[in-house]
Order: sequence, then structure tokens, then C-alpha cells
Amino acid sequence: MRLFSNKIRHLKFLVNYWPLGLLILFSGIIAGLMESFTISLFLPLLQGINEGGGGLVPPPFNYLTKLFHGMNMLHRLQLIAIILVSSIVIKNIMLYVKNICSYKSQIIISRQLRLLGFKQMMRVGMGYYNNQKSGDMHTIVGIYAHNISISLNRFIQLVHLPFTVFFILMMLFLLSWQVTLIALFLTLILLFVLRGLLKKLDKISRQLSPAIKNFNSTLLDFISGMKVVRLFNCEQKAEDGFEKVVDQYNDVFFKIGKLQVLVGPITEILGGIIVGIIIIVGSFILTNYTNYGLEVLLVFLLAFTRMMNPINVINKTRASFLGDLPYYRDFFNFLEDNDKALLVNGKKVFDGLNKGLELRNVNFAYNPQERIILNNASFYIPKGKKLGVVGPSGAGKSTLTELFLRFYDPQSGAILVDDCDLRDLEISSWRKKIGVVSQDVFLFNDTVRANIAYAKPEATQEEIDVAARKAFAYDFIQELPQGYDTLLGERGVLLSGGQRQRIAIARAILVNPEIFIFDEATSSLDTTAEKIVQQALDEIGKGKTVITIAHRLSTIFDSDLIVVIDAGQIVEQGTHVELMQKQDLYYSLVKLQTIEGQVQEKEDKLIKTHD
Repeated sequence: MRLFSNKIRHLKFLVNYWPLGLLILFSGIIAGLMESFTISLFLPLLQGINEGGGGLVPPPFNYLTKLFHGMNMLHRLQLIAIILVSSIVIKNIMLYVKNICSYKSQIIISRQLRLLGFKQMMRVGMGYYNNQKSGDMHTIVGIYAHNISISLNRFIQLVHLPFTVFFILMMLFLLSWQVTLIALFLTLILLFVLRGLLKKLDKISRQLSPAIKNFNSTLLDFISGMKVVRLFNCEQKAEDGFEKVVDQYNDVFFKIGKLQVLVGPITEILGGIIVGIIIIVGSFILTNYTNYGLEVLLVFLLAFTRMMNPINVINKTRASFLGDLPYYRDFFNFLEDNDKALLVNGKKVFDGLNKGLELRNVNFAYNPQERIILNNASFYIPKGKKLGVVGPSGAGKSTLTELFLRFYDPQSGAILVDDCDLRDLEISSWRKKIGVVSQDVFLFNDTVRANIAYAKPEATQEEIDVAARKAFAYDFIQELPQGYDTLLGERGVLLSGGQRQRIAIARAILVNPEIFIFDEATSSLDTTAEKIVQQALDEIGKGKTVITIAHRLSTIFDSDLIVVIDAGQIVEQGTHVELMQKQDLYYSLVKLQTIEGQVQEKEDKLIKTHD
């Protein structure tokens, strides 16, 4: 229970469903009461068989037997049968109500926990995801939340059993407190034996969560990387690796299962021994010290054996719960904030750019222990101007995109928006004003229409058409099998790279942002697709503040300011012509691409224009 001591607050939503809880509790109490009452009916039954109704019975059961006093055996049996059947019907109606309510509660718990988990996914910083395996979030939010609801439902299903045990225990005390104390002492020995088993089970269960996560992450990796696996003829290697993971996964489950299934037999065997001892001791005590008849001993034994069954079920559930503990630990730990980089939302609503954007002495590293990605970086881009960012691979160019979008915050320095620190702005209002087109386009497994209108689901068809035309995507969309209603498959697999880029551009256009960020948007395209996409980017960038992170330098020659980054530092700033005249790193990069025949023609035209 230490696990829940400081995390029970995550289940506070259950308070809202207190009427359901009261109904479960009420039905459980009535079911437990009916269970003990049906057992007590065997007293007048056995009394009638043994002595015709005249045997000595301890109070308050003597009042029950008096109801049947003077009845002949036939009438006694008939009345007992009617009462017995009625009690069983009432008990099972209550159990049905309890079970229906418990399943309803399971659905509620599963839903609420998944929503809590997904909400936390939206809150944590991107740095947290960088340290997680690809399948961990799916495992925690998708699987663990559901498993917790099943685990909690097991306890809800058992709500009547503690009451059953309580009522039967009271009955046992009333029948013979001496024998009951002996039975309780022997039961405590049983629980002590089980304690060691449950401790071992708890220890082994800690291996379960890593095994599940490893299994899910490995499976997801192989699914995502299937093309690479087949390209390098590594199918057998993948099968062997997955087989190893499956074996590790199954080995942990088998270890847990072996211990869990031991609980039932141990409880039953020791319970049988206890019953044997009670028969011997009880027969001596009841007949020699209480003067009660044999029927009291038989009902005592019946009641005790009926009590052992719920105790057995409760012990099995305890064992199952220990196997479920990894789900609770990981899920509730994920909901904790103290070990995660959370982005604190600003309070100022961003309603539009007035002056410009500035990076002022920014230092940034994804993790404090790792190398600095940006080192004392500074530049300023006025509103409505174009900024080009270039540099060798790994220089820190794409990191700028993530900082401008506020996926991360710099360790020192600041990003200023009209002289206001970006951290002071409300994140949602800021991101609404930014359109991003990147090299790695993500499209949902949905229709073309849904992907374009993702950030503006209320968009009209006319607005979608306009965005598609500006992105030079309208024509190829019309040629698709179902046009805008065509499903694109996972990550837009049914489209070419250039088509995916144009869908992404249309998606960005539709929200009509003030600021555009093009993060190497054409670097992976062939020449034909690049020209079409670049034409679309030039069109939508008119009159906007544009930041272009470029691999192909031809895309940024006409920028108002070009920033050159090398090893995390800004080593050059200026226009294309100014930087070419310096004949430094930028000059070397342009000449390298010129030799490759990628930018020569466009460069010549631009230089002539400046001349």
C-alpha cells in the first residue's frame, strides 16, 4: 500500500462516481448477509433430522429454531426449502447488481486513466520522449491503464467476500467462541505461510514491466523498420532477435504464474488440515463443555469451510495484484511531474508579430550531460523578412526549429518575440501563428481532407480547395481514387515524397500563420518534385516572416538574412552576396554544391540581379 500513499490522488476521479460505489457496497453487504443466513438454516434442518426439533442450540440461533418448533419433518423441510431458495435468489440478484456495477466501474477507470495518461503525454517536454523507447508510451497509456482497471475490478468484484467472511465469523463466534479462536489461530498460520510466497512473487513481478516494455518496443521497431530489415536481408536476424525477446517475456510470466497458482493449493491443503483439527477439537469442546448437539458442530464445520472459500479467493486476488504491481508503479510514476521536464505555459496571449524575432545569447543542450548544440547564438529577423539558416550536418540547424516552436527551452539566453520572452507567451496562442513544413512529413492514416484540415477541422471545402491549390496539390488530389476522401495509409505511404510535402504545405496554409518555418523541406526530393514544392513555398511565403533551414542552398539565396551555423556557433551572418564576398564557410558550402551542379544557374541569375 506504500505505492498508493502519495499517489492515490490520481484516482480522485472515483469520488465523482460515489453512487455507483454505494450500490456496489450495499449489494455486497446484502449478498454476504444472505450467504451466512443460508448456512444458519441448516441448524433447524439438522435439528429436525437428528432430534425432531428438540436439540440444544446457542443463542441467537435458538430463536431461529423456535420458528420451526412443533413442525413435523415434512413441513419443516418445505419451509426451509422456501426460505433457502429465497435467500439464494436474493443473494444472486445482489451479486448480479454488484458485478454489473463493477464492470461499469472498470470501464470508467480504464477510460479516465487513459485520459490522464494522454494528458500527461501532452504536458511533458520533448526531452522526456528522447529518453524513452518508441513503444514505452503506448505500453503505459494503452496497456497499463487498462490492466490497472482490470486489477482494480478484481477487488471490486470481491467486495461481498469480506462481508461474507465477517458475517460467517460472527456466526462461528456465536456457535462456539472457543473453537473459533482455535480456528483463527490456525488461519493466521496459513496466512503466515502465504506471506513468504507473496513476498517472492512481489520481487519477481518487478521484472515484468521491463519485459513488457522491451517486447512492445522491439515489436514496434521491427514494424517501423521493416523496409530496412528486408533491404539488408536481415529477416532471420530479426526473427532470432524477436524470439529472444519473446522468450524473456514469457520466462517472467511463467515465473509469476508458477507462484500465483501455488496460492490456491496451499490454501486448500492447509485449510483441509485446519478443518480436520477443528473436527477433532470441536467435537471434544462442544460435547464436553457446551452440551450442544452434533448438529451445531456440523453447521460450524459447514460455516468454516464456506468461509475458507472466500479467503482462498481473496488470497488468489492478492497474488494477482502483486503480479499487477508493475502496471501501477510505471503508470503512476509516469503521472508524476518531479522527474520530467515540463514546459511551463506562459500567461500572455500572442495576438500577432509587430517587430520581429530575436535569438539573444542562447545556449542549449538536449541533456545537461551532453554536448552543447547551440552556443551563445544570437540573430534578429524583422517581421515580414526571410531568414535562411545553413551549415554542415549536425551543426544545430534543426534545433532552432524546436526552440522556436518551444518544444524545448534554452538553458540560458532567450528567444524574444517583439521583446517578449517566448516563455512568457501562452504556448497554444503562439503555435497557432506558426506554420511548419519539414523534411520528415507526418501524415495520419486518414483521408486527404482530414490531414489538410487537421489544425482547422471546421474549415469549409472552399478553404481546403484554396489551400490545396496554393500548395500545388489540388490536381494530384483530384486524380486519387476517392479524391479528398482517399485514405492515405500509415504516414501517408500511398503518396510520393513530393505529394506528402504538398499536403503538409496545404495543412500549414489553411491555418494562415504569420510565421513560416521550412525545415529542409525539399532536401529529400528529386529535382522535379523540388521545383514544384519550392514554387509552393515561395508562393505561401510572400508577405510572411519566413525561417528556412536549408540543405540545398538554392532555396535561401534570396533571403534577407542568412545565418551560418557550425558546431553550434553562428560563425557568419549576412546576405548571399555579402557572404560570398567573405569567401568563408558559406562560400565553401555554395561552391561545393555548385560543383555538384545543384545551384549554379540560380546563383548566376541572383548575382546579375544584384549587379
